[in-house]
Amino acid sequence: MASTGPRRGPATRPKGRGPAARPRPETETPAEVAQWRSTVTVGRVIGALTVALMLLLLLGPTLKTYVDQRGEIAALQAHVAKQRADVAAMEKEKALWSDPAYVEQQARQRLKFVKVGEKAYSLIDADAVPTSKAADPVLDAATASTHPWYGQLWESVKTADNPQRSAG
Repeated sequence: MASTGPRRGPATRPKGRGPAARPRPETETPAEVAQWRSTVTVGRVIGALTVALMLLLLLGPTLKTYVDQRGEIAALQAHVAKQRADVAAMEKEKALWSDPAYVEQQARQRLKFVKVGEKAYSLIDADAVPTSKAADPVLDAATASTHPWYGQLWESVKTADNPQRSAG
């Protein structure tokens, strides 16, 4: 690139920025030099802190979003793992139901089915307390009609809370 005007010599060039551009007295004391350096150091620290603060303000929300999304991904991965375990258990149960012996066993246990010619017996628990006439809701309503409605409501709450009380 060719210059269009005459070139300046080194003595006539304007002085640039930086320590060389600062007017320096002929005699500078060490205290003045130290003060000037501390001013430069403080300025650099403030500049670095300003840059760090700006980076924090700009990148903070992005980092928060990243951390939140990583948490969501971990939760979803745990949910998927649980669903896969459920699917495996259901497939295992489906394989059991394809076995005719298992189907027969479940019909006998759950539905009390018997084969032709077999007799079904049901055992009644010997420790069970027989129900009395006082536990009959119709009789309770007839005897409770002498109480006000809120008394009847409170008695029904107590009975629902303690079923043993209504049986005894």
